[in-house]
Amino acid sequence: MKIDVVMITKNSMFPCLRESVESIFNNIPVNRLIVIDAFSKDGTVELLEEYKRKGLNIEIHQFPYKRGKAREAGIKLVRTPWFAFVDSDVILAKNWFNEIKGYIKPRIGAIEGPVSNQKIDPRGRAYTNCTLIKTSLVKDLKIPEEMTVLRINI
Repeated sequence: MKIDVVMITKNSMFPCLRESVESIFNNIPVNRLIVIDAFSKDGTVELLEEYKRKGLNIEIHQFPYKRGKAREAGIKLVRTPWFAFVDSDVILAKNWFNEIKGYIKPRIGAIEGPVSNQKIDPRGRAYTNCTLIKTSLVKDLKIPEEMTVLRINI
């Protein structure tokens, strides 16, 4: 099973974009890393392009959206039955996907996985920092422009 991963970015080089991307490809069976970038100017896109040149399947889409709308744009690009949101300041724990894949069941809609390190306080993110989500439950979700986090009540 391969999954799409959605990451939103805006000037995300620091504190740990490189480590975050490497943890995604080391711990998730990635179909595509879908990056929604709000026109970063700090080298974020250049780093991601460097990984693309090394053969990693990364798509970079630039949109001038706030976080909620950026997440909505990312969801619309997902093609796999399950996808993950992984924030650019999250370093996934070793074996992240293997630790949670046993919870993938018909009546489960989202699974939060363990992180090795998170550089920015995750409170208020409503489980969007490192979560596996059943795509069919959110594919048509409309997130208001003013929202910065995503809350899914199932």
